[in-house]
Amino acid sequence: SGGRVWSIEPSSSSQSQVMNLALNSKTPTDTELNYIVPPYIPPKKEKGFSKSSTLSTDKSVVSASQNRTISSVGFQIFTNIILGRPVGHGIKVEGPTVKSLEREPSYRISTHSGSDGFSLSAADIVPQIKSGSLTRSARLSPWLLHPKAVPLSPLALQHLENRETTFLALNVGGIHSYQSVSLLGRFSKAILAAGVNAPTDPAVGKFFEDHGQDEGCAMCFMLAILPSSSNDLRKWALHVAQRNSNHAQLLPSNVIQSSPYRRAIKDDPWAPVGYGFMPSAVCEGLYLALARLLRPFWYKPAVVVTEGRLVKRGAKLLPTAAKVELLLEDYTLQELVRPLEELTHVLSRLPVFDNVPSVRAEDNDLARLIETRVMHSLCRLLTRTLQLLKLLSHLRRADSMPDLPEVEWGLLHGIRFAQLVETTFGQERVEKVLNKLVTSTEQTTGVTSA
Repeated sequence: SGGRVWSIEPSSSSQSQVMNLALNSKTPTDTELNYIVPPYIPPKKEKGFSKSSTLSTDKSVVSASQNRTISSVGFQIFTNIILGRPVGHGIKVEGPTVKSLEREPSYRISTHSGSDGFSLSAADIVPQIKSGSLTRSARLSPWLLHPKAVPLSPLALQHLENRETTFLALNVGGIHSYQSVSLLGRFSKAILAAGVNAPTDPAVGKFFEDHGQDEGCAMCFMLAILPSSSNDLRKWALHVAQRNSNHAQLLPSNVIQSSPYRRAIKDDPWAPVGYGFMPSAVCEGLYLALARLLRPFWYKPAVVVTEGRLVKRGAKLLPTAAKVELLLEDYTLQELVRPLEELTHVLSRLPVFDNVPSVRAEDNDLARLIETRVMHSLCRLLTRTLQLLKLLSHLRRADSMPDLPEVEWGLLHGIRFAQLVETTFGQERVEKVLNKLVTSTEQTTGVTSA
């Protein structure tokens, strides 16, 4: 029945952590992007002596292990972790059992993740507290710890929304239920209805007319990687993207000035003087899809470390373990990894386009060559991001294993994902973490590759 609607709400108000990260992902300024956070190494604390079955003081062990590189031992350990084997698989322990000096943990991983914002204990707005000789981790700006919400186009969030949402409306006649289908949901229904004829179906083509070729291809790629898509939908969506895409071109400057696709024109060092490069809609759609998958975490720190507090133990003041907050919990991390892995499969299945007419015949090969190079760059960015996400997952797992030394989380303090993937100093920090873990393993366990 009709009447004034008193209230209308979705039937479910649950929101994924990835959606929450995406909504609070304001792009930093150039000045903020250039900020480099120094590492933090907490003081090590000796606890006492305890029995250890893996430590040996036999000097012959050290000399024997020199025949094996540290990298080979570390590689074996991490291979075991990745493959789910016991940590000691393929590792040979030498030497008698002796008493070893045991250390208290220098870090403790907080149960609170940064998905809802990091705690303010690491913010530079917290006043300096006198703490004797206790060193403090570098304080971070609020924009790093709590990025502001940013208005985003619905197209940028469509892959995180339900394709169908139920709304409940309350009026004098009671509660009424309504179904709302998202743009991506309507697009998927149009493709499924057309079946094998989807690439030439007018209803499917209307989406490209309304939203442009770039966005149309981006929607196709999102349908091809989402777990809720059927195999037929994934296959037909890729065919639709290839059929409805324009092709990479080199356009003269006078054509660029009047081109309706001027927004997509990009300067390229390989383009001849007086020409500009315009990538295909498939290439632009892939960039849009990847950018939307990376946005939730790209400019956020992977790890935030806050120093411990000084507590009195007997006649001494001793520091507690430094608090480690990870941006991504295991579940959230896997939710980010799955579509990125699917996108790598999509890229591997994309065929090479046949030659198409261009402004000049010789320009066609050069345009395709430029686009091939661009696509390879996209693949490298995608694969390196996946490697970093998986490495962080393995590091967290390694940190919980008593057979391995602590992960030096302080080396990653405040470093953003973008810096870890794209910059030299970010990659050096990751290398130092791995080297420290591997060298500490050899020094404390006296192991060699079996």
